[in-house]
Amino acid sequence: MTAVKLKNGQKLNNQTVEGLTAAGCTQSDIARLTGADQSTISRMLKKMDAERTSIGEFVKVRAMIMQSMQAKTSMVRFKILDSLLNTDFNDPNITVKEKGDILKALTIAQATDFDKERLEQGKSTQNIATWSAIIKKTTGES
Repeated sequence: MTAVKLKNGQKLNNQTVEGLTAAGCTQSDIARLTGADQSTISRMLKKMDAERTSIGEFVKVRAMIMQSMQAKTSMVRFKILDSLLNTDFNDPNITVKEKGDILKALTIAQATDFDKERLEQGKSTQNIATWSAIIKKTTGES
């Protein structure tokens, strides 16, 4: 939380200015109520506006980065799945634990995808508890 030191020695923080603004106070009202100059209130509000804009731009870019990462992750998962389709799971060199680990990882990935899809549709993701219980029961985890 950013604060400005006033002439009277008191500190005025962004939260106070934002709260008074949200309550409908003008810059002059806030200045009078807090003992700050109106120009100080104006500078604080401009800085907060700039910070909000920066955060909004970051969120937009972050969403694009996350979408790109998800797409790449999906492509890698498809390649791994394709290679697993050609794997002889009866091969004695693949242990039961390795098979279980592969099954667990695939199940978790599928459950995550299912939850994302349901979230995008505005539906419940309660199934995560169900999937967790199934995984624990299947793998013998407690």
